[in-house]
Amino acid sequence: MYRGLSSYFYDRISFGLVYKTDVALVKKFNCTAFPAILVYQTHEGYTYLDAPNISFYSGALSTKAVGGFLDYYSVPEKRYITNRRKDFRPNHIKNVDKTSIKDYLKRMEKRRVVVLFTVNNDISKELVDFATMMR
Repeated sequence: MYRGLSSYFYDRISFGLVYKTDVALVKKFNCTAFPAILVYQTHEGYTYLDAPNISFYSGALSTKAVGGFLDYYSVPEKRYITNRRKDFRPNHIKNVDKTSIKDYLKRMEKRRVVVLFTVNNDISKELVDFATMMR
């Protein structure tokens, strides 16, 4: 589901992945259940926020429900269309840990970011479920 959503929201919101074993990040973002989806928002519309807004998703883990949640936080139109960029590149999910999170969020400060906190290897079942549903 997560990879499918990252493709659907390509260039409208960025995706990151944190494993349960990265205790420092789990503690920093106060993540108590897995899987957990959070949005780290640094701007609203064209206005930068003074402090990041962190929102946890608490609904059903279905593609439609999570997609609706992410749609609220994503930019309304893909940037490669609005900016007419020619360097089309597929979206990649980045694995982040306590040493790379600060750099990752700094690089993404002008983008909207979704982070999935997950237990090692449990994302594969979610990917299979999403791929099956998309056929």
